[in-house]
Amino acid sequence: MTFRISEKDQSSAQLYLGKKLKNDIGYLMHLSDLNIERAAAKELYECNTAESLNKWCEAYLSDKQFSALRASLRKKSSRVLKPTFNLEIDKQEYYNLNDLAAHANMKVKDYLIAIIKKEYVEVKPPAVKLSKHR
Repeated sequence: MTFRISEKDQSSAQLYLGKKLKNDIGYLMHLSDLNIERAAAKELYECNTAESLNKWCEAYLSDKQFSALRASLRKKSSRVLKPTFNLEIDKQEYYNLNDLAAHANMKVKDYLIAIIKKEYVEVKPPAVKLSKHR
């Protein structure tokens, strides 16, 4: 395992692993010993540094599990860097929107952004100038 959990990702990684242990009874089943599984779960909650958590991962996670943890941390990091909202619309409305975007030679996301920018200019209230009073 060449990836190392950083100090800034330690709490996110522990939260991810804690949820996995809580919600997936067979998460550590590859260890093939219930006593080792219990000890591993106990040790996870005792990890108080990124280095101790990295050692825990090396000792108890499979390569596939560690890759999933790494992917989860990467996704979380990208969400923090670029906050977004998800939007749900009916399928038919999406298909209509997709057709409109294709007609404009755009992707749906770009088409929506263009519409919002155009409409916002029309409804945006004028900027209020603040005067300096002393």
